Amino acid sequence: MEFLESRIRALNMITPIASSDKGSAMVSKFSSHEAKSFYIETKTDSSRTTRKCVLCSLNHYIGVCPRFQEKTPAERKDEARRLHVFNCLRHHRFKDCKSDKHCFTCRGRHHTLLHTEVVSNYALRTATGTDAPPQSIPLVETAGSAVHSLTANMAAPSCTVLLATAQVLVLGPHGVQIRARALLDNGSEASFITEALAQLYLPSQRTHIPLSGLGAAEAGTALNLVQLSLSSIYEPSFCLKFKALVLPRLTNQLPAREIIEMDLSLFSKLQMADPRFYQPERINLILGADVYGQVLRQELQRFPQRQIIAQNTALGCVISGTTKRSESRRAESSSINSLVSLHCAAAQDLEDTLQRFWEVEEIPSSIRTLRPEDERCVQHFKDSHSWDSDGRYIVRLPISSELPVAAEETRRMALNTLASTEQRFLREPELVPLYRDFMRVYEELEHMERVPNSHVQVKWAWYLPHHAVIHASSRKIRVVFDASRCTSQQLCLNDFLCPGPPLQSDLALLLTKWRSHRFVFMPISSRCFGKY
Repeated sequence: MEFLESRIRALNMITPIASSDKGSAMVSKFSSHEAKSFYIETKTDSSRTTRKCVLCSLNHYIGVCPRFQEKTPAERKDEARRLHVFNCLRHHRFKDCKSDKHCFTCRGRHHTLLHTEVVSNYALRTATGTDAPPQSIPLVETAGSAVHSLTANMAAPSCTVLLATAQVLVLGPHGVQIRARALLDNGSEASFITEALAQLYLPSQRTHIPLSGLGAAEAGTALNLVQLSLSSIYEPSFCLKFKALVLPRLTNQLPAREIIEMDLSLFSKLQMADPRFYQPERINLILGADVYGQVLRQELQRFPQRQIIAQNTALGCVISGTTKRSESRRAESSSINSLVSLHCAAAQDLEDTLQRFWEVEEIPSSIRTLRPEDERCVQHFKDSHSWDSDGRYIVRLPISSELPVAAEETRRMALNTLASTEQRFLREPELVPLYRDFMRVYEELEHMERVPNSHVQVKWAWYLPHHAVIHASSRKIRVVFDASRCTSQQLCLNDFLCPGPPLQSDLALLLTKWRSHRFVFMPISSRCFGKY
């Protein structure tokens, strides 16, 4: 009700009222306890009235009056007091003002144009003797996980910086998908999510991680850590699982203003990660350096005339760089401009440090207790393993639950990864013999075998994508078979396999045994997990 009352009062003050010669009446019931009515009567020759400026009597609001704007702040205050328009620049006394607005600079009970620290265009021209557009003076202020730099209003800056944003699908339980806007920030040591988005029933845990921002300034404390998965709006097979710290708010709307002077036809052939990158919108996610490299692709396109780059990622092309304001937008006055510097570091918490200290110093027990899932895995091994004629044992995979039918989709994912690997070999032909030798040895050791054509389309099959990893210094190659690649249902093969208990002995017990003997033999096993 309070909102409706203030809204009606505002409309009564600023909206011309259409009426007949006899006038009009409007009655509104504001509360179930008390009924109030406002009677408004206008008698004019025309059906629409126009408010005039109280300073120059022209048909405009005094806040945009050229004569009023060219005055110094002190002169504006004098005129406002004389005309009784001190707070909202409307024609009534200060004590009768119903507006709840404040000064954007100091939050005082006066209009922003009356703030004494605002340097007007008139004062700047008087001091410099020129009509050149003024420059902005930054006043740095740190808040939250972002560092905002407010400027004392002299003029709007001549350019706007675009930060890389992307539209993503955040995956919740029971197949729920929420579309969110993410900021790619490789200057942040951690990833972040807003409290509103974290209420998607994401798995969370309590934590206490202090955050530091630019200039080593404290930027608050994260009290919750959530585990989430996101995918691309264009490529559902891409799934990124990571952990993010929860904060009430991440940053202001990005970009700071709508970019209307950019030629969007430059990006017509690109698959945009954020189709509305030029519109100021809320940021729900910050993808930090912990996951930044996992979404990057190799393609990069530059637009040197506009100082803009388009970086290809798994989420689509992200746009970043500098855009210049048009002359009409540059002339606009702006009382507040924001500069966002999103460097954030997660400080090491003292409580976590102490906990790890006591875990390391704790005397290990010779009796190892197994978790229930580990006990089921051990029992599965005892029930299903057998020995062949060569003395090797055969065991079934410890599947925790029934695998879904995903042969067609996983085969398509594996073929796409193979095509990407072949494209890389075209760019780096020296890797081809290394890759072939590795796969040949893998087949000779019977770690893999050729599948008959009759088994290719078996519905219960699960294909593993694989890619080559090259060691930078030695140029050695290894092939990774990815069992963690998610399907469109956000399921991977690892989700259905039991890891089992750790097989290695406790390190402290091993070191203690070494101290009991004079000589110790230490064998080195080559390919200890191979098939022999």
